[in-house]
Amino acid sequence: MNFLTNLDLNKNQLLNGTIHNVATDPAGTAHQVGQIIYNTADLKIKTWNGTSWEGAADGTMSSFTLAADSGTSSSIADGNTVTISIDDVTNAELENDSITLTNVDGHLAFANSGVVALGGSIAIETSGLVDTTTAQTIAGVKTFSDNAIFNGDLTVNGTTTTLDTTNLLVQDALIVVAKEQTTGVLDAGIVIERGSDSSQAMLWDESSNTFAFADVGTEDGSTSGNVTISSYAKLKTGDLTVDGNATISTIAANTNPTVVLTETSGTIEKSTIAELLDGNAVESISASGTAPLNLSVDSSTGSVALTGSVDVATAAQAVSGAQTDVLLTPASLRATEQVSLISGDDTETSFDIVHNMNTRNVIVQLFNNTSFEAIITDVTRTTVDKITVDFGFAPPTGTNYTVLIKSIA
Repeated sequence: MNFLTNLDLNKNQLLNGTIHNVATDPAGTAHQVGQIIYNTADLKIKTWNGTSWEGAADGTMSSFTLAADSGTSSSIADGNTVTISIDDVTNAELENDSITLTNVDGHLAFANSGVVALGGSIAIETSGLVDTTTAQTIAGVKTFSDNAIFNGDLTVNGTTTTLDTTNLLVQDALIVVAKEQTTGVLDAGIVIERGSDSSQAMLWDESSNTFAFADVGTEDGSTSGNVTISSYAKLKTGDLTVDGNATISTIAANTNPTVVLTETSGTIEKSTIAELLDGNAVESISASGTAPLNLSVDSSTGSVALTGSVDVATAAQAVSGAQTDVLLTPASLRATEQVSLISGDDTETSFDIVHNMNTRNVIVQLFNNTSFEAIITDVTRTTVDKITVDFGFAPPTGTNYTVLIKSIA
C-alpha cells in the first residue's frame, strides 16, 4: 500500500514492523531528513542527516555526562580535559590507538602507546622503562638491532667482553691490557685463534720475562695466569737491531748465506752453528776486520761457542798456521796459495818464482796451458820465499806453463 500522506498511529504501537532493508546505502541526495534504513551489510540502522547516511555509532559527540556509582556526575563538553582517577584497582587498563600522558611531577609522556597500565591518579609504573635523564640500573639481556652510540665513557664490569664483528677499528693510540695488576703475575698479549690449527700469540711471558711469538695450542684467551707455550713461532722481519745480548738456538743451513756480525759492546752467544758451518762460509765479519767473538769448535759434535772477540788472520798468520785465536777469511786463505806463469823463450831452462810465504813447506805443480797436462820438472825450494823450476831444456817461445804453489802450515 502506497501512503501519499503522513500516517498517524495516534500513540499506538507498531507491532512486528521492519525498517527498510538495503544492502547498500541509497545513492543520491534526494532523501528526506530523518529517513531510516537498515544496512544489511553494515548491520546498522542509519538515518539521512541531509548530507549522508549516518549510523548510530558514527559522528562526533560534542558533549556527554559521566555517571558515577557514588559522588557527583561530571558533564563533559567539547574542549574540556578528561581526568580519570582510579583508586585501589589492582589491574586497570586504558586502551586507545593514541594515548598521551602529560609529564607532570616527573611523569613521562607517551604517544601511540596502545595499552597503558595506570595506578592511583595517573601514576605510571616505570620499571623496565629507560630513564633518559637520570642514572638507572637495567637488568636482563638487552639486544640492540641497530647502531648504538655512546657519547660518554663505556665501562664493562663483566668477566668476558665478546665482539662478533668483522673488523675492529680503534682510534686510541695506546691499548692497555692486564690493567690494575699489583705485580707482574699474568701472561698478557694477543691470541690469534685459527680454527682446527693451533692458536698463535704475541704475548709477554712472565715466567721468562720476555716477549714471545709462540704457538699456544688450544688457548682461547680464557687463561688468567700462565699461558702454556707449545713452541715458538717463526718471525720474518726486515732489519733487526738488538740493544743487548742475542741468544740464537739454531741457524738453519743456507745454500748462499751472508752472516754479518758487528756487535761492538756486548756479546753474541751461539749454542751451536754446526748447520751454518756445514758447507757454508762466513762472508763478512765487520768493516774493521776484527770480529767481536772467539770461536771454540768441538771436533766431536761440531758445536761452536762464540764469546769475547777474535781478530781476522793476517796473511802471515794464515801462512804460518801458528795462531789459535784468529779467524780465517777468504782473503787470508788466499795468502797461503799462489798462481804464477812461466813463458818459454827458447833460451832459459830454469825459472825463479817468488811466493813470500816464509816457508819451504809448499806444494808445487805445473801444467801446460794448451794441453792442460801436468808437467814434471825439478823444483828447488831455494829460500823460504822462493822456488826454482828447472825444465832441463829451454821451453820454446810461445809455450806457457801455469805454476800452482800451496803453503802447508
